[in-house]
Amino acid sequence: MKKYMFLLVLALFAMSAQATSFTYLNVTSNDSVARSLEAASLKITFDNCVATFTTADGVEHTATLADMAYMEFSNTKGADWDDTPLNPKDGDVNIDTFVDAIDLNILINILLGADQADNYDGRADLNSDGAVNGTDINMLINILLGR
Repeated sequence: MKKYMFLLVLALFAMSAQATSFTYLNVTSNDSVARSLEAASLKITFDNCVATFTTADGVEHTATLADMAYMEFSNTKGADWDDTPLNPKDGDVNIDTFVDAIDLNILINILLGADQADNYDGRADLNSDGAVNGTDINMLINILLGR
């Protein structure tokens, strides 16, 4: 009898359980700014400490895991995703959470014309003067040297 009661309770529980659908994925940064993406058909991948969010229309947004406080599905929308790093570090041109020789190499390649500054959403222009030039390389070297 106990066996049948247990199965009956289990069946009732299973029938009452329902999946909850949410409208948005909110990604909250360490400085408490929540950015939202529509959850429908959202694809999330993780590679090399970077989360890539691909929307239903194929637009990709990225965020480094170190800069994310948490992610949650919600029916409440946060701010629109604007593709600036969640918590950008000065000099982290490729937003891999490190300021290193790779960032310096990117700046040099931009200066030599082997890469485009547009690929880095303004992050290569360290002094925000509207141009990527030797001043930005000098600033990055000072950051790397801890000055």
